[in-house]
Amino acid sequence: MTLVIAPTASTALYGLWAPLPIIVGTATMAVVAVFVLAHPRFRRMPATPVSAAASTSDRDDGLGSP
Repeated sequence: MTLVIAPTASTALYGLWAPLPIIVGTATMAVVAVFVLAHPRFRRMPATPVSAAASTSDRDDGLGSP
């Protein structure tokens, strides 16, 4: 879907004003960055680090027992 919408929208925006696709793309990335930095779900650190969880699961030899 994005392989169709993004080039079409960019071409339409470029037809209006040449710098417009770059401005719209920059604004979109800024909105996403603010969302990720402000949303509490993305700011919260997991209780167990991913590397520690991976090493714990490697020790059980795939049997599921501790």
